[in-house]
Amino acid sequence: MNTKTNLFGSILFIFLMVSGNCLAQDIAKDTIVLTELHIEKHQKQKNIKTKKQKFRKDPWCLQQFDDNMELVTLVDKLPPGRIHSVAFFVNEILEPGYIPNEARFEIMLYDVKPDGMPGKRLNDETATFIVRIDDKGEFSISLYGLDVNSTGKFFIGVKRIDKGLKNTFGVNLQGICEPGEFTSYYRINNTAGWIKPGFGLGALKMDVKVAPAKTSR
Repeated sequence: MNTKTNLFGSILFIFLMVSGNCLAQDIAKDTIVLTELHIEKHQKQKNIKTKKQKFRKDPWCLQQFDDNMELVTLVDKLPPGRIHSVAFFVNEILEPGYIPNEARFEIMLYDVKPDGMPGKRLNDETATFIVRIDDKGEFSISLYGLDVNSTGKFFIGVKRIDKGLKNTFGVNLQGICEPGEFTSYYRINNTAGWIKPGFGLGALKMDVKVAPAKTSR
């Protein structure tokens, strides 16, 4: 009797261990999938009316991003609402002999401090995306799933989070050479202070869309 009891107990223990491991794997897998769903390239939201602010200005230039560098630009011509999407432009203009490389970036969203500089981080969830070698032209990223509402003014931009090749662009993000009417800031890492850029680091060429804010029923 004891032998049967011990055997049954052993089988039950193994079953619970296997089930627990499978559940843990499923939870980890689901967590990754939920994160990536927010930032799929060209993900579209149907039947949502949006307002768009375009960032365009000559001359154009390539934007260089070292590891952990951030560049953000003020969005100030849109109504309050839920941040819908951003579109960058990649690998449109290549310098002679330049070979683009795959690069990973993180979307950065900040509110605006009273002094006009980037303030508190708006997106609690990390949103990353990859620009691959064969990507070209408009690169649209849905931010709707992040569920971030703005008051009508916020900073948006990117931070490079992979290790690029030394003294290379790593990826060709088309940019605006001088800020002009745009307000931009950059910093070389998370602990560094924000700096207003000069010529050659004005802003990214991009389109930013905002949708009506979600209302509680």
